[in-house]
Amino acid sequence: MPVMLAVEAMATRFELVLDGGDAGFLQAAGEEACEIIRDQEERLSSFRRDSLVTHLNRHAGAGKMAVDGEFLELCQLCLEVHRQSHGAFDPAVGSLMEAWGFRNTAPQAEAQKAGPSFGEVELDDTAGTVGLPSGVQLDFGAVGKGWALFLAGNCLREHGVPNALLQGGRSTAVAWGAPPGQAGWTVAIRPPYRGQSVTQRTLRNTSLAVSAVHGRQLESASGDIGHVLDPRLGTPATATALAAAECTHPALADAWSTALLVLGKQPLQSPLSWSLLLPSSPP
Repeated sequence: MPVMLAVEAMATRFELVLDGGDAGFLQAAGEEACEIIRDQEERLSSFRRDSLVTHLNRHAGAGKMAVDGEFLELCQLCLEVHRQSHGAFDPAVGSLMEAWGFRNTAPQAEAQKAGPSFGEVELDDTAGTVGLPSGVQLDFGAVGKGWALFLAGNCLREHGVPNALLQGGRSTAVAWGAPPGQAGWTVAIRPPYRGQSVTQRTLRNTSLAVSAVHGRQLESASGDIGHVLDPRLGTPATATALAAAECTHPALADAWSTALLVLGKQPLQSPLSWSLLLPSSPP
């Protein structure tokens, strides 16, 4: 029988389904993986006053700051997607999110424009430092779940868990092995509009992430505003209603699902093995 665990983190619910071993062994390994997910919230959350990201944001413009190798690895991954997506994915979008009112603050119309990009952040792997230019506020909301699942998955693999499906917020998943008698783990992507077909994917040794504009929204005089912003323009992304991205790394899948939602198409250069884009208007 599979062992199932859940943990609340990053303002959502993470679920782990582990199979192929002694229940006690799977439970212990799963609890360790859950702790890793909780730890990532404490490090990456923009809403926690004591998080690593909040500390870096507080000292933007104050020079280079020491960070650990794990955080630098995440930053390098983000920089890769930022460049390949031509700026459609940008973890330096924190100030823009605040300006639009997604940080428990009132919208600031005069500040709703593109600001400094993640490409301006100084990353030094040798010195172990990160330097944020003045005005840059990091926000890893578009990649944090995938990164937490990546680290949790590594932990479970190191323990020898042979079959697992991990998901965060029902939007990002990583899977390896398969349930007994199955080719892989079957997941469903529900469309944003009624009458559209549900897309099913069978995951095995891969990751899948979905981004949609209908997640969190703000009300405005011109209508609801989706929480995914185009960092190049400083405005909400409107070209696509839903985007899904599949590749081996859950953090890359997470980041690319956001990039695709902003771009409305898949660029020539990407690590994706499969993608899905649904238009912003119902058929």
